[in-house]
Amino acid sequence: MHNQSVKQDRYSGSFEEFLAEIGGGADLDAVTARIAATIGPERARVFRLEDDRSHPFGSGGALLDHVGIPREVQQDLKRASGINQSLDARHLRIMRRLNDLALPDFLYGRMRRGVLRLQRRARARS
Repeated sequence: MHNQSVKQDRYSGSFEEFLAEIGGGADLDAVTARIAATIGPERARVFRLEDDRSHPFGSGGALLDHVGIPREVQQDLKRASGINQSLDARHLRIMRRLNDLALPDFLYGRMRRGVLRLQRRARARS
């Protein structure tokens, strides 16, 4: 969540600061209960995507099953690799510093895309 907040929400604090701000973590069971109470428990489903590793499709497979996508169709789906990857420590530091700057949105967006491109290139070389 910290990495995503740095990438998407211009958060510039450290991981420790982030944990302190969110109170050490999110109680996902409480969030699930609130959602179910709002929309009705019969309309809420919980999929722990990280626990799907034994599914033939992998993470997200249970969700695909739930919406009715046949397994033979799932086999032909291609994963979009590299999308929304976490920043490594070096690029995370760069992005946090960038987030501290008072840049206009258009310039920030260009700089952000540049940092993400640099990381993709660095990963491609290793």
